[in-house]
Amino acid sequence: MAWILPTSFNDPDSKWNNEAQSYDGNIGTGANSPNSVARTWGSYIELNITSMSCDKIRFNALYNANINSISVDVYYSNAWHNIFEGVYTHQTWEEKTIGSTQNVTKTRIRFYAKKAATAYLYELEFNEILPTSEYYQNISGGLTFISSISKSIKLKLFGRLDLLGQWGKSRKHYISVGTGATIIGKKE
Repeated sequence: MAWILPTSFNDPDSKWNNEAQSYDGNIGTGANSPNSVARTWGSYIELNITSMSCDKIRFNALYNANINSISVDVYYSNAWHNIFEGVYTHQTWEEKTIGSTQNVTKTRIRFYAKKAATAYLYELEFNEILPTSEYYQNISGGLTFISSISKSIKLKLFGRLDLLGQWGKSRKHYISVGTGATIIGKKE
């Protein structure tokens, strides 16, 4: 599981401002859309991602007496699918499940305005489901890549490896590279 930010946006009605701030990794900024007509749904903002296995999205948005409902759709199998419509918590991460794992390419969100008001979407992320099976790949220089693809990568090295002057030749060694590029080496 990994939360992934969108890579681009589409504003079909040109009613949103600062669209890229809804996926800049900062919940202190956000996209906004004024809704000048009371008791109506505002315009959609679409947030795109490269096709991925996804089982839910999460968002952080403004909620108040005037902006009090959200509609969330995800796009998979060549169609839009509504996964949530209703109230949510003010400026708190809200997770909404798809109901199954799907190859998702985008989501779209709109807000309901009880009175004329401006909606704010501070952040949105897709939950990527990562494969769990191991696989092997040869890398030049006699290295074999082994990974369970779960936020860490293991490199299996054969032959001489002198990492910080610790290991000698003809032994198997593993280097684990986790998130944040932390490198830990250990003998098998």
